[in-house]
Amino acid sequence: MSGTIPELVRSKFKVDIKLLNARFKEDGWELEGESSAVCTDCDFGSNLLVFRKAYESSNKLYKYWCLVCLTCKEAAALGNYDSESQKLIRKSLIEKLPQMASRDEPKCTHSKTFGECLNMSCPKKLRAQGWDEGWSLTMYSDNRVYKCKYGKFPLNERLEAAGEIYAMLKNFIDNYFGRNTAPFDVCITPVSHVKKDFELTHYLAEKLQRIGISNQSDALTEKIKLSPMKSIGSEKERRNALDGNFLFNTNSLIENSRGFLLLDDVFDTGSTLSAIAKLIRSRYPEKPMYVIAVSRLHSWDETE
Repeated sequence: MSGTIPELVRSKFKVDIKLLNARFKEDGWELEGESSAVCTDCDFGSNLLVFRKAYESSNKLYKYWCLVCLTCKEAAALGNYDSESQKLIRKSLIEKLPQMASRDEPKCTHSKTFGECLNMSCPKKLRAQGWDEGWSLTMYSDNRVYKCKYGKFPLNERLEAAGEIYAMLKNFIDNYFGRNTAPFDVCITPVSHVKKDFELTHYLAEKLQRIGISNQSDALTEKIKLSPMKSIGSEKERRNALDGNFLFNTNSLIENSRGFLLLDDVFDTGSTLSAIAKLIRSRYPEKPMYVIAVSRLHSWDETE
């Protein structure tokens, strides 16, 4: 499939990008794959996507380069990088991104069907509260979650832990829903959009864009900034505080999406996710909605 860079990126990854070269608006570009070279401009060190376009000069055939970072949401030519970076990019391994992949029966690392394994660190199903299906991937006691969310660790250690969590999340999506066949292509996170040094859910949502799940968390806003839910007493009080407090601003990516993924780092009672699900479902009752929480505070038999 060939086309302009904006068309190709929007079609496969549901992301609008900033172009640093007018040539990227020309037709004839093709996606070669994902480079082992990473973006040096963003905090997450995302792998660069490589697009090439053939051209002829002096009766010889050459190819232009376009390098896309889905985290920075920018497309740059090879010439935008310094000479050392250009050498690394040219020598980098480019992995083909499969169009489709066959599905095996989804199983956890203990070879048990998801949801049936008794190991507490395996994915467990969450009781539906306005969504079609929900899962938590591990227990809150997982040290990687603590390191990312609450631990006062150096940023490089938090990013390393977050990278492992992303691998766990992607593996679950690929194995349970099928690689490139998930019933959702838009991700919403219930985080506050205050600038922070590091936010796990934001990191994960941005990384998911590499597999075609667009991060549209900015579409969700709050009327009033609430206190953390853990500081609000009962479940009823939490739901009352959350009721009607969210606003959801639509756009073309959301309107044309096939379904939603609500992504959170810790699942306690589900009050926040339930309020968000209720709001989005009132706008898009026909679209499927799924929840994935990285971790859960309670044992799996208290969920479902």
